[in-house]
Amino acid sequence: GVKVPMVSGRGLGHTGGTLDKAQSIHGFITDMPLSSFARQLEEHGLVLVGQTNEIAPADKLIYSLRDVTATVSSIPFITASIMSKKLAEGISGLVMDIKVGNGAFIKDKKDADRLAHSIMNTATRFGCESMAIMSDMNQPLGHMVGNSLEIVECIEALKGQGPEDLMELSHELAGAMIFVAGLADSHESGITLSKEMIRSGKALSKFREMVRTQHGDESLVDHYDGFPIASERTHVKATHEGYICQFDVERVGNLLIELGGGRKISSDPVDVSVGFCFHKKLGQRILAGETVATIYHHGHQRDLAESTANELLESVIGVSSNPAPRPKLIHDRLGPQGCNNG
Repeated sequence: GVKVPMVSGRGLGHTGGTLDKAQSIHGFITDMPLSSFARQLEEHGLVLVGQTNEIAPADKLIYSLRDVTATVSSIPFITASIMSKKLAEGISGLVMDIKVGNGAFIKDKKDADRLAHSIMNTATRFGCESMAIMSDMNQPLGHMVGNSLEIVECIEALKGQGPEDLMELSHELAGAMIFVAGLADSHESGITLSKEMIRSGKALSKFREMVRTQHGDESLVDHYDGFPIASERTHVKATHEGYICQFDVERVGNLLIELGGGRKISSDPVDVSVGFCFHKKLGQRILAGETVATIYHHGHQRDLAESTANELLESVIGVSSNPAPRPKLIHDRLGPQGCNNG
């Protein structure tokens, strides 16, 4: 019952872009005039589009300046960029997933706190209810990295079959949205409703509806072989037994770019078919010879895939002989009264 207007961007640098992922779905349209955006939201309650000149047009210009003036990580600029678009959409509530860790723009929890409070204070000044969930980004969320692969994993989550951490964070965020929208009396009750939407199939049905109304091929929801996924596989095998103790997530993003799955500059095309599957999470045991990751690539990229596999083993995935702790997925929750903080 929560209406969700989503204005998203494309990937640049080591981070992926929601629009690039969505356009793994054949035919899916993310460019539409503001009038169509408003009509889709009113009639279907959900719309996912790219930024247009009608919504916060100055933000595009300012962002391009930030990119060449080393101010991408500036908290005031991040706040202005996010809130200009969100408030222009006419929202009454906002839930932010603020990433913390080596794969995020914000590496330190103190800086994440500053960003969360900056965004929430801005929302308050505009009469907008808000919550912030601080989540860990010291390892990939779920198992998949890459545009088509991540959309398949998201559909699995909508079917209730996603990886444990992806399901947990999705329910945290959806539950917060239901609470902030006033459709639940607490964050916990919102999470309960979110889980029911998955169990009942209503969440998946709404996703199908969005894909169909934005001219995408909804048959892909049931037949994943229609997604563009690279046919070649290189399996990365552990050289010794131990416990996964480290992921360099930012380097994972950069390795995806080298495969063609991201951009070095904004005009670069993106190959949505390439990517990685990480079979192990932090703290899990790995045996010598066991597959720790799979690289999805094309035939002409075999040499690149081999060098990527070596780098994954040598500098991206750390293995310790001692048991390693599993990180907490949710670092903090900040929000209105009734929210389960901590």
